[in-house]
Amino acid sequence: MKSPMPITRCTITGLDDVALIPQVNELFRQFPFLEIGVLFSETRAGQENRFPSPENLMTMVQRLEGPVALHVCGRAVRDVIFGNSHASAISFVRHENVGRVQLNLNARAKWLPAPEVIDTAIRGFRKPVIIQENSANRDLNRHLTAPNHQVLFDSSGGSVSLRKAGPSPFRGRPAVSPAA
Repeated sequence: MKSPMPITRCTITGLDDVALIPQVNELFRQFPFLEIGVLFSETRAGQENRFPSPENLMTMVQRLEGPVALHVCGRAVRDVIFGNSHASAISFVRHENVGRVQLNLNARAKWLPAPEVIDTAIRGFRKPVIIQENSANRDLNRHLTAPNHQVLFDSSGGSVSLRKAGPSPFRGRPAVSPAA
């Protein structure tokens, strides 16, 4: 049966400080559609499972031999959107081994700038930038026109709750959906 949204990537997110890079690289060889998602948070880095320290995150980004998606969380999202060149998040976002960036944001946050500012930031990265589709982000996702903007149809906030049906993909934009 042909899928209306073919799966091109399956992302496993949450490598932490104890991840064994050689074993992950072996998974890349066995599963060429695999993408590894690494979480970046300035306040949670190295403090909680799934959030590697900045040093280990850089080692992962440099040594992983397959696609890497950087999931930017918390205050680092603001630094990325506003292009704060002194923020460590920017060096990870711009790293050549990071193929995609996910901005874990809530469009209802008071600090969030106008959609046009976010759209300009996304265009500037010159790599796919993912924003989750949920009730808070729905209007934002519909206003973004950057060709590298992708929509993740998962409103679980990281817990990946599966659903039987979801919204239709946005016309002309790649859709990203959690694997069933």
